[in-house]
Amino acid sequence: MRSGYMRKLPHSHQIIYVSPTRVRNTGAEGKGPKLIGPLKKGKLRGYSPFASLFKRHQSLIKALHDGKVAVMRRLRAIATLTKRTIPRASRVYMRNRNWVEKYH
Repeated sequence: MRSGYMRKLPHSHQIIYVSPTRVRNTGAEGKGPKLIGPLKKGKLRGYSPFASLFKRHQSLIKALHDGKVAVMRRLRAIATLTKRTIPRASRVYMRNRNWVEKYH
C-alpha cells in the first residue's frame, strides 16, 4: 500500500492530500510469482545501464574477476526483473550479457 502525501496543484497555490492507494501490479496477467531471489548490490562494479558503452564495458571487465558465468547470470537476472518496468534498461542488460559471452 502506497502511503498518502501532500501535493500542490499545477497552476495553483492550492495544496491537496492524496489518499493512500494500492500499488498497481506491473507483471503479466496470469504469470506466477517471481522466482529470482534478491540480488546483492555492487557486484557489477559500478555498472549502470544508462552509462556510456565504454563505461559499461569497463565495469563489466572489472566484474569478470568474480567469474564470467556469475556476471552473465546476474545480467540475465536483472534483465528479466526489469523487463516490464524499465524495458530499455532490460534490453541493455541483455546486450551486455551477450557481449560478455562473445568476447570474454
